[in-house]
Amino acid sequence: MFVLDNRTLTLTLILITILLVILIQISRISIRKTKGSEHWVLGNGLIGLAFMLLYFQGYLPKFMSYMVANFVLLLGFIFLSLGVCQFLYQKESFKLYIGIIVVYILSFTYYVYIQFNTSMRIIIISILLAIILADIAKTIKNNTPDKRKGIYLYSEFTFGLLSVYYLFRAISTAFMNYIPSIFCFQT
Repeated sequence: MFVLDNRTLTLTLILITILLVILIQISRISIRKTKGSEHWVLGNGLIGLAFMLLYFQGYLPKFMSYMVANFVLLLGFIFLSLGVCQFLYQKESFKLYIGIIVVYILSFTYYVYIQFNTSMRIIIISILLAIILADIAKTIKNNTPDKRKGIYLYSEFTFGLLSVYYLFRAISTAFMNYIPSIFCFQT
């Protein structure tokens, strides 16, 4: 019987992000005028790498499987945001990104090495990703060309929906008594 467990889902996400990197890179090479596409390639590549590190959680040292994996995931979404800003010829939110990275480093260091707490790590990374995704949706909403509103509305909706998902993930984790092990019994 086929069982769709978290490891299988993660492996699927790894394959999807690798495919995205290849497809965006092919598009980028064929249409050189598109601004921001190199950041989309890099962002998706980093997200795929983060999923690979998370996939091997429990086999790697804490630093690699918790600190580096989530940091690379965060950087992947930041590069997606940079790509959207460049594509729309907008100024990047570097202060926001630096603030997010500082909060991440301080809080994850504490919740991995001082007080090991999976729930707090899930809440923190979910909130930080929700902020980045909401910023992407806002950037798209505020800078959509009138001629192409339909195409941009779909992107705005998708990033907004992802932001809401991560926000609800943080809220549900905060109120759950039991956090199931995602990839190994030591998370």
